[in-house]
Amino acid sequence: MDQVRSGSILLTWDAERRLAVVHYEAPTRARGRDLRPLLEALTHWVGGERQPFFLLNNCGPLLHMDAEYRAAWWEFYRPHRNTSSAALYNLSPVIQIVAEMFRVATGMQIGIFQTEAQARQWLCEKGCPL
Repeated sequence: MDQVRSGSILLTWDAERRLAVVHYEAPTRARGRDLRPLLEALTHWVGGERQPFFLLNNCGPLLHMDAEYRAAWWEFYRPHRNTSSAALYNLSPVIQIVAEMFRVATGMQIGIFQTEAQARQWLCEKGCPL
């Protein structure tokens, strides 16, 4: 399993399952500059062949996402929005609103859940071998 850390954000990659897991190691005010090294690694791991991949994200410690952070995710996901699925869980009400707006605006396959078990079940339904 590969991993990369930027600030309090840890990103791991399971190549066999094509699963990325985002973990906030402390309460986090996510900024675009913190995300860039993570997206560089994810771009390398995912590759350019448009194979399906999956993302699991416990958003509990996520306090805020700046505009640059959201734009960087969109820039990364734009070419993958039909071949990737992202499951978010444990969102605060504010982060849930932001995530829903992001999902609607981008057309990405994003599932928003209360628990990790629900998020993993949805990823399984999308084809992730968990």
